[in-house]
Amino acid sequence: MFGIQYASFDAATHVLHYQKGRIVREGRGLSFFYFAPTSSIVAIPVSSNDLPCIFSETPLDSQTVNIQGQITFKVGAPEKLADLLDLTIDSDGRYKKTTWKS
Repeated sequence: MFGIQYASFDAATHVLHYQKGRIVREGRGLSFFYFAPTSSIVAIPVSSNDLPCIFSETPLDSQTVNIQGQITFKVGAPEKLADLLDLTIDSDGRYKKTTWKS
């Protein structure tokens, strides 16, 4: 009502709450009320994440070889990642851009 909303995050999510371009709150597992028209919330998952990958290569014998793998990573510096990627969420808790999948 009147632009005031509530946000709640689990312990595996690092949250940056920006208001008028400045960080108002930051940390893991935060819950807070905020004024939506002047706020922006960034949610960064800091638990281990797995990404499948596949490479198709052609060696010297000209036969196509597919290499499948999985990359496992964990975010160690969420503030730096927030500077590199746009991980802003909307009022429903979904990422505004598809730069990140959780």
